[in-house]
Amino acid sequence: MFTPVAALALAGGNAVAARTPTITRLFKALRPPTEAAAPVMRTVWRGVDLDGDGAPDFVNPTGQAPRDHDSFGFGAFGASRDGGARRHEGVDYAAAANQAVAAPMSGFVTKIGYAYSGDSSLKFVEISNPALGYVVRTFYVEPTVAVGQALRLGQTIGEAASLQAHYPGITDHVHLEILNAGGRRIDGERMIVARRIPLKDRSATG
Repeated sequence: MFTPVAALALAGGNAVAARTPTITRLFKALRPPTEAAAPVMRTVWRGVDLDGDGAPDFVNPTGQAPRDHDSFGFGAFGASRDGGARRHEGVDYAAAANQAVAAPMSGFVTKIGYAYSGDSSLKFVEISNPALGYVVRTFYVEPTVAVGQALRLGQTIGEAASLQAHYPGITDHVHLEILNAGGRRIDGERMIVARRIPLKDRSATG
């Protein structure tokens, strides 16, 4: 039977229901604003376009960032060496031992040599590009290319060597030197520029 008490209860329920949108708006107003999540970023490396054809002329040889500070110093161009007696003449790009190393520039292999005189365990590959007027030397590579071979940008030139036998505890890396037409060494980070882009952005390559 529908009693007056039941009617009052129903009326009360309807009153609460009627007030619900107002209560919800009140709680929303009191709730602190939700901050938008910061986008996840990734680093990509863009080589500069020297000849103006719209395509990069340099590429990061390992795809990794320059070596940060460790017990042997910084890997940046111009970093102090031998207590300030000299300056670092290249950029050290971090690498995993045995990973593939890419040709930083297209051109011809003009030399394969030893990083240190009298030590045949660590080598470098020199690539020259007469059209651009630049020469690059990539050190601490076990070469898979030969002198005189033509290379395209990014082609594998060998594997990164472990440096632990020579410099225990150092960050394994390849040392990249870039020389301009006048034979002067220049900062590789001016030729291979780091950019931060959202992870979901697939329009950029790194």
